[in-house]
Amino acid sequence: MPPVPPPKRHPYDQWSPDARALDLVGDKWTLLIIRDLAAGPRRFVELQRVLPGISTEQLRSRLNRMVADGLLTRQRYREVPPRVDYELTPRSRALLPVVSESCAIKARVVEEDERETGQRRTLNFGHTAAHALESVTKYRRFRHGEAVAYGMLVAAEIAVVAAEVEEHRT
Repeated sequence: MPPVPPPKRHPYDQWSPDARALDLVGDKWTLLIIRDLAAGPRRFVELQRVLPGISTEQLRSRLNRMVADGLLTRQRYREVPPRVDYELTPRSRALLPVVSESCAIKARVVEEDERETGQRRTLNFGHTAAHALESVTKYRRFRHGEAVAYGMLVAAEIAVVAAEVEEHRT
């Protein structure tokens, strides 16, 4: 049995139920893992295949944390090669309607704003720099929301610099 990961840090210093919910599902990969396990149990290698961009270590760590938090069960089989299946618990299955509705909202926004000029542009503010920051740090230093916050700062600074450059051109 792998060691239970250490307790999560609380950089925002809040301990309310909504802050605890963010601890459980607020990172980039948790909801994607829940989505990909919605149809039933999957092996570790299957999850790796359907989650491009996540490192083996990051996936292993995230799955261990989700098991420790009661969101997943882990079933080990004594086979060669070893096989481990992960499955949603009733606790994480309760999140499926939220995940489904979030996907439906995103699909509507993308459909209504394919060229990212309106609401979609606003919703994606900071994400380009955030994804770059996550990639450079191998998804270990920042939670997705933290990376987006830094990305928003970068995007705002770029906008200020661009406006200053444009101001000097005229």
